[in-house]
Amino acid sequence: MKKIVGFTSDGASVMVGEHKGVAALLKKECPGVLSLHCAAHKLALSCADLFKGDEELLLLDGMISKIYGYFKVSPLRREDLRSLQELLKAKEYKLLKPHAVRWLSRARCIRRLKELYPVLLEYFKQETGPNAEAIYSWLKNAHNLILTYILDEILDVTARLSCCFQSSDLALVDVNTWLEGELKLLEMKFTYHKISGKGNLPPEFSKAINELLASLKESGGRWHGHDLHLSVQGTDEGAVSWATFGAELFRKKKYISTLCTDLIALIRERFPKEALGLAAHFRILSPEELAGVGDDEIEEYGLEDIKTLGEWYTGRIGHLREQWITRAVHKLVQAAKKAKKKAEEKDLPLLAREFYKKERGWLKAGAPEVWKLIQIMLVMQPASAEVERGFSAMNDIKSSERNLLDISTLDKLMRVRLCGPEIRIQHQAADRPPYEEFDACILPLALKHWHSKKRCPERSCHGPRPKRVKG
Repeated sequence: MKKIVGFTSDGASVMVGEHKGVAALLKKECPGVLSLHCAAHKLALSCADLFKGDEELLLLDGMISKIYGYFKVSPLRREDLRSLQELLKAKEYKLLKPHAVRWLSRARCIRRLKELYPVLLEYFKQETGPNAEAIYSWLKNAHNLILTYILDEILDVTARLSCCFQSSDLALVDVNTWLEGELKLLEMKFTYHKISGKGNLPPEFSKAINELLASLKESGGRWHGHDLHLSVQGTDEGAVSWATFGAELFRKKKYISTLCTDLIALIRERFPKEALGLAAHFRILSPEELAGVGDDEIEEYGLEDIKTLGEWYTGRIGHLREQWITRAVHKLVQAAKKAKKKAEEKDLPLLAREFYKKERGWLKAGAPEVWKLIQIMLVMQPASAEVERGFSAMNDIKSSERNLLDISTLDKLMRVRLCGPEIRIQHQAADRPPYEEFDACILPLALKHWHSKKRCPERSCHGPRPKRVKG
């Protein structure tokens, strides 16, 4: 227990409750533990807050559930949809169920709606009944089509960011690096923004969105054989038409820009530096931060943070400030600048684990107390995705057909699944022999263990059992 330095959870009250939460009980046993809120959960909550606060997004959310429910209750409808996809020579996609608890499941649902949009238009045109007519009317609204296309790309950025937060190699100080990079991309693509302090440039929509808008404008709303209509929304004054679609498009850009600005604000609200508490002081160890230190700032860089961390870890780390000033900071800054330059040439982010893996030799020998602090930072998990992967592995292994597995056996199987080398199938090996890593790492140890045991040939023979002489 004395070696525990951090605790990351999904932020539920049972985990972070002030008096009886897991974090509070853990701190009683080990006062040095720092409690963190999972970055992937915070990002998902930010996107959920965006949908709760916008009427058009709530309608879109409800329509996705309505369309899914329409096909869920009838195998015949699902078969008709599949047949229609085959007839239209479209890819066969299934509708996805929206999940309130899965991280950014909306992103996948909206992408699937976009992929199925032409097929759904054709399907519901032929259907009768109030539910089908309401869905068809919603699908025929050009605003909803445009919103689906743009939201697909917006949420694709957040989904990519969520995947980064779920990476096994993510370090605590990398969260802000990934966050700032993806938020900058959102600002460039979907908001009115400035470059080098000049102008107020409109959103830089992708080629797919621009082609959709141009196609609607030229055809007067004709899309995949259906006549889409424009409706009065938001700040529209009077009736709108395809003849004035240019002005309407400008309003739509304004709406999307505001929407994306709100999303960025909600994400930043969930990720303030002060929310990390004492863990925020580890930011001085970020390679990105180190690479940005000027030559005249090195002497004073990180001194207050080092002092705070040194006081917190009194008894675990000593002489931290002295080693930071005399042995570590100058070398770290220079190394970070070189690594940053190489990363920019390859258009890659500068991440902590890869950086410190290359620097650990001289740090361990020349500044061991600073190295201890770096190890503490690398051990702390900014997201709980690894635990979620463990639950998924457990559910896959201990299935209804293997429900009598012993706990120790389950533990070993989970370790093989999560930590073991990848096993390659014969026909999938393209660049190297199959089972290469298994043969090199696991098989020798397994054989050594097997040979270390005393064997009884009479009991382990696969042929007929030998006759035994009694007496």
